[in-house]
Amino acid sequence: MTAPLRAARAATDWPVVLLVTFAGSSAALQIGKAGAAMPLMRVDLSATLAEAAVYLSVISLLAALTGAAFGPVTARFGSFRAGLCGLLLMSAASAAAALAPSPELVFAARIVEALGLPLVVTAMPTLVQGAARPEDRTLALGIWAAWLPIGVAVGMALGFVLLEDRGWRTYYLVCGAVPLAVAAAMVALRRRLPASAPASLALPPRSAAGSAPVFRMAAIFCMFSAANLIFMGFLPSVIVESAGLSPRHAMLVALVGALLLVPANVATGEACARGASRSWLMIVAFLAIGIGGFVFFDPAIPLVVRLVAAVVFALGTGMAPALIWSSMPALSRQTGMPPPVVSGTFYQAAGIGQVAGPVLAGFAVESAATWQAGGWVIVACSLPAIAIAWNERARTALFD
Repeated sequence: MTAPLRAARAATDWPVVLLVTFAGSSAALQIGKAGAAMPLMRVDLSATLAEAAVYLSVISLLAALTGAAFGPVTARFGSFRAGLCGLLLMSAASAAAALAPSPELVFAARIVEALGLPLVVTAMPTLVQGAARPEDRTLALGIWAAWLPIGVAVGMALGFVLLEDRGWRTYYLVCGAVPLAVAAAMVALRRRLPASAPASLALPPRSAAGSAPVFRMAAIFCMFSAANLIFMGFLPSVIVESAGLSPRHAMLVALVGALLLVPANVATGEACARGASRSWLMIVAFLAIGIGGFVFFDPAIPLVVRLVAAVVFALGTGMAPALIWSSMPALSRQTGMPPPVVSGTFYQAAGIGQVAGPVLAGFAVESAATWQAGGWVIVACSLPAIAIAWNERARTALFD
């Protein structure tokens, strides 16, 4: 990056912000492709249901166990290099899985993807900050928060086009080509991308407040991830078994929900940039998540109302990550933690939620013998997040 760009930017480089966001989306694509391709993979590889379950959970499990460790690695090697390495690892692993003759080799490739993903997720928010002038960082990070739903939507669209006619191996090859193309674009724009946090993000020594604010926001992220994966993971089954619709309708509802997250992400970032109260927005987001999730899972409620509740849930899950990711600059300044370390902490918290949420919901649904129990678990995830946001109304650290 040239010397003038190392200082505070005179103007935000929006093309770079969008490129970096799509780099995250190309990584998110690798998360969702496994579920879409699993039925065909099991037949082709003669994999058992237990093997399939382990394969699907590898990324979340590794994030839950080691996610925070990737933040210091990214800070040490530089965000550009770490992010580029993550993209290349995921691309190579997807191609290797497409060519693998056995479940064991496909599983090994998944582990490589699980190592590449946190490098991307911890690096890219810092590059977004570096591409934006201080006044635009909230909006830029709100846009970055759309990385996951964009990736999920792209994965669903590719699966819809490729899986039935071309098979899961071609699907995996195409999915692997996406991060490779993004990596090439990043190299082409290398001079416009910061190697690490820009000089204007220089941090003071860690404050006496310690890391508590980061961990409070990470707890919110954990609750969000748990509720979101419960909803998305069980949505197809609820649509088919409880609502009586077809699997194709279930895919359509999931796709619409994923697409709704993107405008919610961007609108929330814009609202924060204009001075809206982040604590109240967070409370509204988790009220939408809790109420929308509870209503959707209740089989006694009319289907039309439940589908409206699914839309409400999607809007809430679009708001929350924009608020969480855009808190990074304030949390870094207050605690002295480098932005990649904050990202890594968030990533590990999300992994814990993704592992714990579906397990708790599955146990609750099986014990109660009704889908409504899953809605109660989503409510239980929402309440702690609302409590944290309520207690933070008098503070500014989490929501500046």
